[in-house]
Amino acid sequence: MSSGLLDVERRVQKACLESLKAWAPLTALVAVAKIVEKRDASGDGGFPSAYVEANNFAEYGLHTGNYLGGIRCGGMTYMDDDLDMEIAKQILGAFRSWGMQTGLKTVLNNTTSAQTAGSEVWFFAVENDIYGDGGLPAMVHPGERSERAHEVVFELTAVCMPSRP
Repeated sequence: MSSGLLDVERRVQKACLESLKAWAPLTALVAVAKIVEKRDASGDGGFPSAYVEANNFAEYGLHTGNYLGGIRCGGMTYMDDDLDMEIAKQILGAFRSWGMQTGLKTVLNNTTSAQTAGSEVWFFAVENDIYGDGGLPAMVHPGERSERAHEVVFELTAVCMPSRP
């Protein structure tokens, strides 16, 4: 059964997931077991939770082997436990601090999954200012009563290759 992800997306997700599980500001808010890849149904679920998703990766340039795409970090909280969205906003802050850290590409390149044969990936750039105006791409989705959850999303752009130089 295929998940529909390109291999490079899977590699990016693994490196980001490993890094996020080690990021203390996030793990102070969300249990490590509840930081997962998007659409991972193997866990027990529950709130608060966080996910990482690599999406829309496509070859960048003609026959370069480099890929450009997005990294989406999201967090969810249960509405009844987080009526004012305070926890959700703290999760968003943890994602921002992770995405804005100096040398994020080096951090990701040094993860075990990025260096392991078969899942290796090399990041050339990871940018949080994808709008070019200094704005940070973040969204807050207050849940509807029918959904019972709040969601926050932080996005990054990455250029990488699915091998090591």
